[in-house]
Amino acid sequence: MAGTLRAMRGRVSVRRLLLLFLGALALVVFVLNWTYGRLPAEPAPTGSFAHVGDLRIRYLEHRGAGVPVVLIHGQPGTAEDWEDVTSLLTGHRTIAIDRPGYGFSSGGYVPFDRQLEAIHELLEKLHVRRPILVGHSYGGTISLGFAERYPRQVRGLVLVDAAAGGQQVESLAEVQARGSISAASGHQTDRQRDLRPAPRDALGEQRRQRSVPSRAGRASTPRPCPGDQHDPR
Repeated sequence: MAGTLRAMRGRVSVRRLLLLFLGALALVVFVLNWTYGRLPAEPAPTGSFAHVGDLRIRYLEHRGAGVPVVLIHGQPGTAEDWEDVTSLLTGHRTIAIDRPGYGFSSGGYVPFDRQLEAIHELLEKLHVRRPILVGHSYGGTISLGFAERYPRQVRGLVLVDAAAGGQQVESLAEVQARGSISAASGHQTDRQRDLRPAPRDALGEQRRQRSVPSRAGRASTPRPCPGDQHDPR
């Protein structure tokens, strides 16, 4: 009987020692993680900011001459996505925008029409006249919409793998909303890609069901202003 009691006490002591060891190990891991494993602080914003209505838009501008070039990133993305492009446009005035809700610009989900208005108001503030718009992915859709709404204020369009839906922007707006909510839940990297592409057959079906209206086709070639035929540029 006495031997059995001693054996039970021995097992309890070993169990307690094991629990104490595991607790001490967890404490050490917690302290080390808290001290050395913290996420780096958010980098300080570069570029410039402009208030457009209730939005604060951040943009990266390089001074230059000639026709200004405005660059609009995709979904998701930031103005830094265009760094390799702007480096090739030395001497030209380039303006890369953080769309509302991305990068250092304020806002969450901003409707399609409001994005067009915000970019228009920003360009007015910066005294940008008839730029060439360069849009990637969803930024291409924004560029098309801008040219359709303000045809006399766009000199040309460069569409890079544009997600062009013509007037049927409901599904694109839904994607924009999902991306904004995702960005708000954590820090977004410059090249974050958290949206899976649709299957080929789904894309084909979408193209068959939603043809791009002729008005969107006209948007890709903005109507010239009176007197453009005398423009030396």
